[in-house]
Amino acid sequence: IMGGVHAGKWRGIYYHKNVLGKEMAVSTVIFLVQAINPQKKQWLFWLGLLFSVLLVILSTATSSLINIIFLFVAFAAFQILRWDFERLIPAFTALVTIGGSLYLLITTNAEALLGSIGKDTTLTGRSELWPLVIQAISKKPWLGYGYGGFWYGWKSESSVVWYAAGWPAPNSHNGFLDIFLQIGVVGFVVFAIAFVSALFRAFTRLRRTKGSEALWPLLFLTYLILNNLGETSLIVQNDIFWVLFISIYFALLLPPEDEAKYLLQI
Repeated sequence: IMGGVHAGKWRGIYYHKNVLGKEMAVSTVIFLVQAINPQKKQWLFWLGLLFSVLLVILSTATSSLINIIFLFVAFAAFQILRWDFERLIPAFTALVTIGGSLYLLITTNAEALLGSIGKDTTLTGRSELWPLVIQAISKKPWLGYGYGGFWYGWKSESSVVWYAAGWPAPNSHNGFLDIFLQIGVVGFVVFAIAFVSALFRAFTRLRRTKGSEALWPLLFLTYLILNNLGETSLIVQNDIFWVLFISIYFALLLPPEDEAKYLLQI
């Protein structure tokens, strides 16, 4: 349990409550995929799912809790994608309509909703930090500052951003901006090609197979996008997200029968 400004908030074995939140969000997805797969002692996976969500709540990691809600919606949407086209099109149209309506409702009342959970429209300083990061990217746009070469302390380039922002941010709080910072436009293009390729293969595999394990790549790739909008979990030292992304990418290159065995092992 944390002290200071985050007193009473759970962080587990991690240095910050938000790290516990994002790790338990992935745990939620893993247990969900396993729980819907008919097998012995299935109740253990439902219990793991329950405890994962509970830990996110106890950590008070708001972004992770919101991401979990989106992931449950995505889970339902991906299940619909497996239907035949006669049912898929009207069901997906209805889901998009409902989703669009909720998006308009949330954006219209963003200030009130954020205030109700202790946040503000700057997303705890993130929106003020991002223009400064973009300015730093513009100085070295093509190849960036190198892996781990920007957020390196008060004697590095990050000090300019820190002084302007008024606080020592450990990263951009946006994974995509951090890719540009570290490996530039060239690196981002390589990542984008790999990500879109994995996403296309994951959608194709979902349509062609019936096992629950085919949901895991799509759900993780969805979470990777959601999580990196307000946090950084791409090409980060000692972070499992990049390892999982690479593992899923290569797993999707395997034949379906081999992929299922591989995905359940990682």
